[in-house]
Parts: sequence; structure tokens; C-alpha cells
Amino acid sequence: MEELAGVGDRPPWLKVWLESGGEANPERYRCLPEPTGGVLSTLWRGGMPGLIAFPDTMVQPFLNAFLHTYVERDVRVVGDIRDTEHFGRFVALCAALTAQEVNKAHFGRELGIAPVTAQKWLDTLKATYQWHEVPAFSGNAVKRLAGKSKGYLADTGLACLLQRLTSVEALSASPLRGALFETWVANGIRKQFVTLPAAPGMYHWRTAGGAEVDVLLDWNGVRYPIEIKCKTQLSGHDMRGIRAFRETYGTEAPGAIIYAGDSCRKLDAVTLAMPWNAGQAE
Repeated sequence: MEELAGVGDRPPWLKVWLESGGEANPERYRCLPEPTGGVLSTLWRGGMPGLIAFPDTMVQPFLNAFLHTYVERDVRVVGDIRDTEHFGRFVALCAALTAQEVNKAHFGRELGIAPVTAQKWLDTLKATYQWHEVPAFSGNAVKRLAGKSKGYLADTGLACLLQRLTSVEALSASPLRGALFETWVANGIRKQFVTLPAAPGMYHWRTAGGAEVDVLLDWNGVRYPIEIKCKTQLSGHDMRGIRAFRETYGTEAPGAIIYAGDSCRKLDAVTLAMPWNAGQAE
């Protein structure tokens, strides 16, 4: 967002927030200028640098060409995958399941492939930087490795293409809108790691009772719960995941809710509401 706003020399909000120890000070942040069309247009266009200067009419032809080259050429070399038509349907299913826990049996039911094949194809997507997974968090280091990971497609524009969302208006009416917003935000958090001296551990957290935190960062011995909400107004109900995390671990962990609104404010003494286009204040 800093680069798009022409202030790429400034540290992003995540660096400022973590290095302050998660201080809930809204005066540290401001909204950066929105890309043309706002948040939904940003999700629909995606983040590929080659598209920045292109009009909307060129977005899906560009992404179609990228997808064709990727499936027909790159995966043949990297993953030794011969059934490219079946693999193309697999990538489309990944787009439909972005921001959800990875269940390899689900791929088998939908596409008729074995779990071992689903794992191989997911590994190919990860090796070619089109998919990444966030492991489940537990206070027990052994259990931390046992929960289901949450998967994200690397580009929301590509996800829209794969789900046949041909316009911003189609995305606005789609039930995938929330998952794609979470995908965009989670990917943006990962991108900001390069500005830190060491990357935080990145997890998601969920209880058997259904309480969850979308992103949990573990940095310098502190755990930072982050919720992601595709809505312009927040209520106390949106804090339930962060509250459940604090009650479970007996901590007042600094937290944030990243949302589709346009202001930064305190939700409680240690939690910030952070707009999707937040940046460091001047």
C-alpha cells in the first residue's frame, strides 16, 4: 500500500505496531490514499505489478494469459504434472477454498483425486509461490504441529478470475468477498515481514467451541491476535475471537482488527481498529 501511495520509503503499519509492543495508539497511523475504486476494486484487480498501470478491461485477459502460461508450462517443469486440465480445476478449487482450513479429503471429494495427489499438487503451488499455508497455533509446541493449516491463494485477482467473477460488481455480490478480503490482508501482512529484522511466527487459532483468531503473530515472546473483517463498521461482537484468545491464555495480548473502514481507533485499552489501507502517520 505504501508503494502504491508513493510513500514506499516509510515503514509499514505492521513494523510500527510490533516495534511499539502493540501500543494501541491510533495517532501513530493514518489512511493511505485508496487505489482507484477502493477496496473491492483492489481485491478484484489483485496485486500483480504488471497490472498497476492497466485499465480494468485488461485485468482478466492479463490474468488469463498468466494462468495459461503457469498451468501449461511452469507446473510441467516444477511439478512434473501431465494432466494440466485436471490441475487447472484443482487451482480453481483452491481459489474457492482460500482463507479456509486445508482439508485434503475435500479435494478428493470434489475432484476425485487421492489425498496424496492433493498434497503433491499443493506442494507444487507452494513451490511456485501461488499458495501458502498458515499453521494452527496451540500453546503446546507439539499440538501446534498437529492442527489443520489455513491456506491462501497468493493473488486475489487470480482468485476472482478462477471463480469467474468478471467485474467488481460481481465480487460485491459474491459470498467469497469476505474470504478474499482476508486473503488480501493476510498476504499483505506477510509482505511486510521483509521490513522487520526477523519474521514473526504466523499462525491461526481456533477452539473446539468455534472461537477463532484469523492471524496470530508470535514476535519477541509476545503473541499478537489479529482479526480480519470485511465490513466498514465494527461492533463489540467483532472482538469475540480476541477476547476468547486472551481468556484462554490469561493474557492481555495487544490485538488489532483490520477492517474495510476508513479510520483508526481504539476498541479497548490494548486493541486497535486498523483500516485496510493503514500506514504510518506523517
